[in-house]
Amino acid sequence: MENKKRQFRELSNDTKQKISNASKGRPKSQSHRQHISQAMTDYWKTIPHRPTPSDNPSPTESGQII
Repeated sequence: MENKKRQFRELSNDTKQKISNASKGRPKSQSHRQHISQAMTDYWKTIPHRPTPSDNPSPTESGQII
């Protein structure tokens, strides 16, 4: 993976655990927590969900004639 940027919202459980372990035990002020929360909310609005097979039905399933 060249660009190291997140492409979808979903993460593996292993990755979630690594992030959790790295963040444990670090104190943060209440104002810092609010800023983090707002920044993450804005960030997640820009990341799409991973497409599912049901998002792109085949032409025969959607009633189109091939």
